[in-house]
Amino acid sequence: MGTSVNSYFHLPLWQTINCCNNILWAYNNDHLGELKNHVESKLCKREITEKSNKTIGSRLPSWMSSKANRETVLKAIQILKQKN
Repeated sequence: MGTSVNSYFHLPLWQTINCCNNILWAYNNDHLGELKNHVESKLCKREITEKSNKTIGSRLPSWMSSKANRETVLKAIQILKQKN
């Protein structure tokens, strides 16, 4: 596993944690909140339109959205929030 890097500045992201054999990362606390809201959601709605790939949930990797990983991902998000 390598480090996660900001795609614009090409600098390492500070908010990273190993989770489910992957790296969970966020740009800031707002981003963490959006991730938390998506993962906590018991019912994920997806609209099939040309704009459907613009939501955060449609762009997350499947391991993060998996019901089997929900508790582990939420714990990792909480750890990242406490680091700030």
